[in-house]
Amino acid sequence: MDKKIPHPKTGQIEQLQDNTAMGQRKRLLERLRRGPLTTTEARATLDILMPATRVHELRWQEGRNIQTHYRQVETAPGRKHTVAEYVLMPGKWQGVAA
Repeated sequence: MDKKIPHPKTGQIEQLQDNTAMGQRKRLLERLRRGPLTTTEARATLDILMPATRVHELRWQEGRNIQTHYRQVETAPGRKHTVAEYVLMPGKWQGVAA
């Protein structure tokens, strides 16, 4: 089933057709090529409920050099949470867990 969701910044409707693990990895990698992405953003905009799992697969199966940083974000109700922020870097993953 196709799922249409509005992009949080542009409001443009994006169509997410492939919700397989491979499809999610493809969406995640395409998005990371445009810049850093947090766990909460991946869930909200890419419909990836377990982004850490997809990042792990991209690292260990495809050798993608994705670094993890942690930062505080505030939710709509005003609570602060520490979330992972993923950054695609040049080169191959060296096998060092974040």
